[in-house]
Amino acid sequence: CLAERQAQARSFVLPLQAGVGLAERRHDLLHVSGLDADARIDHGHHHAAYVEKTRALVERTPLKNASLEEIVRAGSEQDSKALFNAAAQAWNHAFFWQSMRPAGGGEAHGPIAELIEDGFGSQRAFVQQFVTAAGDHFASGWAWLVLDGSRLRIVDTRNADTPLTTNLVPLLTLERFLFRLVAAG
Repeated sequence: CLAERQAQARSFVLPLQAGVGLAERRHDLLHVSGLDADARIDHGHHHAAYVEKTRALVERTPLKNASLEEIVRAGSEQDSKALFNAAAQAWNHAFFWQSMRPAGGGEAHGPIAELIEDGFGSQRAFVQQFVTAAGDHFASGWAWLVLDGSRLRIVDTRNADTPLTTNLVPLLTLERFLFRLVAAG
């Protein structure tokens, strides 16, 4: 049933903290791959700067106590590039950091594995397509695994663009900045 599959896929989405804050850096994967110093820069400088800029932009506005998701959507709807870019990058980074876990990785199991098999033919094919999406262009951006209705898709976004402002449900993301470092290493 479509509604059941959508609910199952949404259950894989990690809830982000309320408000605008710096997400915990879960870096075990990056530490193992030798990217810990780069991850510290990305988290402590890039992500922190987006969080601070977002806080400054909403300080004396009705959005001051809004969730980060609400701020991203408001920035998009109001066509406020500065607010959207800062808030969306803060959200994208938080989603990225919170999707990692110690000893993570490996093959998917259960309902998400079934969705991957249905959408890509195999987990190996999914990984190949996801890595290709992450490395296909030389610019700032993100590769996303999203739920589009009842199917999984890989979406490539530039700069701060995010599936959060669409009807797509983000499930996994990979930042190109760190991916290029892994690929080059």
